[in-house]
Amino acid sequence: MSKFENYLLNVDKKQKIMIYIIVIIVLLFIVNFITVPMREELDGLESNIARVEQSIAKNSVNSLKKEIALKSKELLSINNEIEKQKEISTGLLSKLYTLKYAFFNEKEFANSLDEMLKKSLNAHLRIDFIKSINVPKEDTMKLLKHKKRLEIGGTGEYKEIVSFIHHIEQLEAVLKFSSIRIESLNETVKFLLIVDIYGVGL
Repeated sequence: MSKFENYLLNVDKKQKIMIYIIVIIVLLFIVNFITVPMREELDGLESNIARVEQSIAKNSVNSLKKEIALKSKELLSINNEIEKQKEISTGLLSKLYTLKYAFFNEKEFANSLDEMLKKSLNAHLRIDFIKSINVPKEDTMKLLKHKKRLEIGGTGEYKEIVSFIHHIEQLEAVLKFSSIRIESLNETVKFLLIVDIYGVGL
């Protein structure tokens, strides 16, 4: 048994209590001396963390607000452009509606064929054939659609053939010649015309 233990056994009760109190006070002082700085450091860290979190949240909100404002501006610009294009399209369509011949019509097409034949008779041309050729498939989104393709063959005088071609060009129809072949054949001239006819398809 150590001297300190012997001393505790022999000391009176009051002194024993005083020793225990001193030991407790010393222990409390040591604990307080160690834990208070640690507590302060922990509080400081928690405070820093809170500040960083607030800063991140604030910056995130500001960043989001800027992004939203930018996208809203872009969307407004796109909507304005769409409205402009709609106005242009509406204007073009209204102009198209004033051109009756821009819209393909089977009855008008038959009338055009009749006019061609009358002109050929008046011009003393001999029409050997008028054939309708299958139209190739095309993009369905196009406003102007390929409606008919005609192949017209015959013979006659060069001057009258040119006049006949000019007459076809003047017909009230949206058309173009995709091929014009004229060649001499003895005393007459042979011709072969391929005419594409279009119409607005809405």
